[in-house]
Amino acid sequence: MKKNELLKMFDWKDPFDGFVTVPETKLFGWNGDRQIFPALIQQLKPSLIIEVGSWMGLSAANMAASCKALGLNDTAVVCVDTWLGSKEHWRDPNLVGHLELQNGYPTFYRRFMTNMVQAGVSDVIVPVPMPSQIGASYLKDFKLQAELIYIDGSHEEKDVYDDLTAYWDLLHPGGVVFGDDFPWESVANAVKAFCAEKGCVYTVHEINWIIRK
Repeated sequence: MKKNELLKMFDWKDPFDGFVTVPETKLFGWNGDRQIFPALIQQLKPSLIIEVGSWMGLSAANMAASCKALGLNDTAVVCVDTWLGSKEHWRDPNLVGHLELQNGYPTFYRRFMTNMVQAGVSDVIVPVPMPSQIGASYLKDFKLQAELIYIDGSHEEKDVYDDLTAYWDLLHPGGVVFGDDFPWESVANAVKAFCAEKGCVYTVHEINWIIRK
């Protein structure tokens, strides 16, 4: 689905219109540059991708660029995130600086936007600045279905389980939902509990978990 079709559906203006990039911004993150992203896109050739938890945009840029490399120029990547950080970001003194707090409020969303522009993928990225559960409910209002969903928001066990449950209905039959950090006990427990409840099977590729609908 084209980005402009989504924006028209949402009745939104393009958030990149008039956006002024932030100087000295670098694209970085954790595990967002792994080969599993282009491999799944090559396999599924998705028309719509949903990402839950975008941080600075490394995985979003990887997926968007992978689509373009395959000629999937009409595939939009919907990025659901509050851009307020996770508990780890607030608790770790080495990470809290990345939040770029102004009067106690994170402002690093500008870095995400800048990274998308610099990566040349802003034409297919649709930021949805909402908590994951609200974002899922909002997207369901439009009866959207994505062939590929990447979940990398909060790593608390209940949150991972809730995100899987909420976004399962947004996954097209035959599609794939996946995430990383399977070595985290909280993530692994959530994936196992969800699959046991749904009667589906998960596979693990290094640190990534994968579930096909």
